Amino acid sequence: MSIFKRLSAWNEKRNNTIAFFHPQCGNLGGGEKVLWCIVSETLKSDPIARVVIYSDRKICKEKLLRDVDCVFKIGFDSKEVDRIEIVKLRLGFLTRLSFFKLWSVNFGAMIASIEALLLSWPFPKFFVETAGYSFSLIPARILPTTKHVSTYIHYPQVRKDRIDEARKRGNYLRYLYLKSFSIIYYLSFKSAHKVVVNSNWTRCRFEELFVDKKLNIQVCYPPIFKYKINKEELSEVNLKKRDETVVSLAQFRPEKNQMLQIKIFHQVLKRISALIEEASEEDEKLRLINKQTKLKLKICGTSQKSNPEYLKYIDSLNELIEREGLQDRVELVIDSTIDDLNTILSTSRIAIHTMEEEHFGICVAEFLYFGLLTISHKSGGPETDILKPYNNKQIGFLASNFEEYVEILLNLIVNYESSPFQKVLSDAQEAVENRFQDNVSFGKTCREVLDISFLQT
Repeated sequence: MSIFKRLSAWNEKRNNTIAFFHPQCGNLGGGEKVLWCIVSETLKSDPIARVVIYSDRKICKEKLLRDVDCVFKIGFDSKEVDRIEIVKLRLGFLTRLSFFKLWSVNFGAMIASIEALLLSWPFPKFFVETAGYSFSLIPARILPTTKHVSTYIHYPQVRKDRIDEARKRGNYLRYLYLKSFSIIYYLSFKSAHKVVVNSNWTRCRFEELFVDKKLNIQVCYPPIFKYKINKEELSEVNLKKRDETVVSLAQFRPEKNQMLQIKIFHQVLKRISALIEEASEEDEKLRLINKQTKLKLKICGTSQKSNPEYLKYIDSLNELIEREGLQDRVELVIDSTIDDLNTILSTSRIAIHTMEEEHFGICVAEFLYFGLLTISHKSGGPETDILKPYNNKQIGFLASNFEEYVEILLNLIVNYESSPFQKVLSDAQEAVENRFQDNVSFGKTCREVLDISFLQT
């Protein structure tokens, strides 16, 4: 083959390649769901497209794609599988450094991205960062191997209020650490042609931090899993037939605060006992006794068995359940199948979410989709994006502290069948259908806002 033909073939392959910088692509969390939705839609919409994913470790592509299909219901046919390449970066381990973590993992990502763009084949026309390693955008923009750079961001790595707090407390080393990081962070944003974030809450944090009106940040909500539910199941009659169950869904990590959920539930049980004693009418007393007898809390989530810290946290939850004598009332549902999880969500009445300043909170949106009266912390994405009123109608409940959680949860349990709460459920179903997309719709929308379609170039 002549040199000209070799160069032509090289250029054609490059022009058809889109690269995703996602070192932990083997994980199966919310960030990976976003990644695979975009990858799937890219391959289905652009028949000439090839996808390269940069990983920090060696991964069996076929096994990973089977797991993606099992967990996210995102499938690939054999031809699409052939157009996916997972490239192990020799310097990918740098994205897992733990000393001065904010700086080290981002500089590690910058170095790893240089390896990806100069030493890995094929060179991509598009470079998309989807895992929160924003410093990788700088070499992607500077090096001549890439023509278009974009990023999808799930959360801010540094925030203005944290920088201001360090300064006010006189912690000048921390202030310098965060402030200097924010400067490079800003340069990484300026390196991207397109910046997309997962929520208005996240966008507002960046606008506060950078104060740059020319920085165009777009919002694209992550996808929710729209399990095929018969609309009849969400009718008022059938909702009232559901189990007296409160459910939560999150990874088992301390910041998700499942510990608080157990304490709230325990206090609610005590309050219901007090209401039973105070009830003057026999019918009301029997109604409350019936609710209390059947009432359960199911805490669902993934365990991340490879992380001993998270396993220790699960042990502490079990210890609290045993200490409070709630073994028959509280169940930890760990690493359940998606079908079992859907059964729990579609047969429960109420959902609770307790993480503070959740960047988005996709599970909160999914609670609404499954017809659950939902309580979340009054902060982050649940407050600004998910549970905000829809057409001036209430669709969920927000709590700021333990006492508010107890009062709201008690009210929802005791008065679940009342017309006002059934109206909230009805309005929430309308809101979630119009606000949030499924995997396919999200993939299409996100590709458009990231501007990564070959057919447009």
